Amino acid sequence: MEELETSKEELQSMNEELTTLNQENRHHIEDLRQLSGDLQNLLTATDIATLFLDRDLRIVRFTPKVAEVFNILSTDKGRPLSDLTHRLTGPQLLEDARQVLDRLVPVVREVQSEDGRWFQSRFLPYRTPDDRIEGVVLTLMDITDRKTAEKEIQQARDYAEAIFETLPDPLLVLNPDLTVKTANPYFCGHFRVAPAQTQGRRIYDLGNGQWDIPELRTLLEDVLPENKVFHGYQVEHEFEGLGRRVMLINARRLDHVQLILLGIHDITERYDAEQAVAAARDELEHRVKERTAELEQQKTRLQHLARELAAAEHRERKRLAALLHDDLQQYLVAMRMHMDVARHQKDRKSSDRMFGKCAELLDQAMQCSRDLTHQLRPPVLYEAGLVPALRWLASEMQRRHEMEIHVEADSVEGPLTDDMRAMVFESVRELLFNVVKHAGVKQAAVAVEQSEEWLRVTVSDRGQGMDLERLERREQESGGLGLFSIRERLEVIGGTMQIRSDPGDGTEITLDVPMDLAADQPAATRGPSVRPTAAGVAPGAPPGGKAGPRVLVVDDHVIVRQGLATLIEEDVRVELVGQVGDGFEAIEAVEQLQPDVVLMDVNMPRMNGLDATREIRRRWPQVHVVGLSVQDDSVTVGSMREAGAGAFLSKSDDAESLVQTILNLMSVV
Repeated sequence: MEELETSKEELQSMNEELTTLNQENRHHIEDLRQLSGDLQNLLTATDIATLFLDRDLRIVRFTPKVAEVFNILSTDKGRPLSDLTHRLTGPQLLEDARQVLDRLVPVVREVQSEDGRWFQSRFLPYRTPDDRIEGVVLTLMDITDRKTAEKEIQQARDYAEAIFETLPDPLLVLNPDLTVKTANPYFCGHFRVAPAQTQGRRIYDLGNGQWDIPELRTLLEDVLPENKVFHGYQVEHEFEGLGRRVMLINARRLDHVQLILLGIHDITERYDAEQAVAAARDELEHRVKERTAELEQQKTRLQHLARELAAAEHRERKRLAALLHDDLQQYLVAMRMHMDVARHQKDRKSSDRMFGKCAELLDQAMQCSRDLTHQLRPPVLYEAGLVPALRWLASEMQRRHEMEIHVEADSVEGPLTDDMRAMVFESVRELLFNVVKHAGVKQAAVAVEQSEEWLRVTVSDRGQGMDLERLERREQESGGLGLFSIRERLEVIGGTMQIRSDPGDGTEITLDVPMDLAADQPAATRGPSVRPTAAGVAPGAPPGGKAGPRVLVVDDHVIVRQGLATLIEEDVRVELVGQVGDGFEAIEAVEQLQPDVVLMDVNMPRMNGLDATREIRRRWPQVHVVGLSVQDDSVTVGSMREAGAGAFLSKSDDAESLVQTILNLMSVV
């Protein structure tokens, strides 16, 4: 019994232990159920596709995300991985899984699905708590957003690098310690350094220390740390091999990448140009001030000049009036008196003597008129040209002042307006009068040179010279005409006057006149561009009426022309065939009437006698020309003969001289 009781107690104790053990197992089962639920919820909730494989690479467990990549169902547990199809491209999954089992080393790859998504595949060995390898775990993490971001970042980097490489200004990327991370090609090319010589070096050490510029140190070490960015700081530095450069420095601190962008804009050429413009502006302002002062002085001098011109005009009028009254009018009055006396004489001898007196007085009156004409407007200047007029002026200076003037000049080719000829002639005459009055010598020289652009006339003497500064002050104070007047007239037409003179060493004055002003010449100097009709031809006696030479009279003065025509008509030895009023009409008349001799006035409008004579002699060399003029000086006579005239007569010559000259030309006595 006791043994039974003991057995019973042992059974009860064992039963209690079993109950306790059973209770503990229930708790373990509950814990395992809870753990299994948590694991199932974790696998369901995780956003990572995870596939658990055993050592035979059979499916043990997987998360729902796996279905997005593999064609898998819940009933596929226990099937080999090789039986499943998937939507990944690239490497073989089975090979990666076997490699993990063989080497126990994780395999990580980036793979892409057929729909363009990117995954990071990671194969890891499955280890038990007691460190046994029971299979493989495959995770597929969707990294599409990361790959997109990386691509965008790479594109942005490529874009930035393209800008950096093509930027047309030097650019440096610096580390916070001011070492060069990158230098763009323009920096290397502009400052003549190789990329390898820049990267990793402090900016101050570049180019043998050429960038150790105090202003740049201040900007990078003091200004940039405080302000994070600065713009447009101008730095000027002398670089070895490059010379002086002026640069605008810009910099920005990029804290998020711990870099510094340093831009350099070389403005040397622009800076130099701006400085040149500023200097030119200052120079222009200075010249404007000087010119304004000169204009004020000229204004004052021109006012004096205007008053002096008015006074000179009054003096000239008074002189001309006195000359006309005291000389010309007296000759005419005396001639009228002698004519009245001759008209009342009863015998022929006394009347002839009175008419002879009248002829002498008439000659004197004509000479007085001729002298007055030469003083006011020398005919030779307009009939023969500038150089012959200067030679005539030289002879006049010899005759009136015993001054020997040597004229050295070729004939002036090309057109010269009447105004230009008159201005140059009057200027030379005034300069020669100055030699007479102030030089203290009896010799002077006039030289005429011509180019395509300029006519240059130089008047020189070896006299006592002059003090130019003193002369300038005297003319400014007095407003005299002299050299100031000549210079002002030349400057108006774009010409210049240069004076070289020293006391005791003579004077040389050069006048330069632009030839392009000669384009607007009057028709009288241009030759026959228009051929007028011969309506002005007045026929004489019918052809064949007389046996002598046939004569054409050409003169622009109607009274003189008719007087010459009357003299010829009354002489039986010559025949008048026509009379016209200028050179154009003379050419037409010669062509129509075919005269033997042309009596040609020298000074006429439209076409003068010199040009008409040249044209007639060129076209009809058998026609003889006799020059006619009130002026019978050697220059006028010589110019007419050079044009082709066979003889020359003064209009004051008598009728017999006229007819005899014509007959001599024709070799008829």
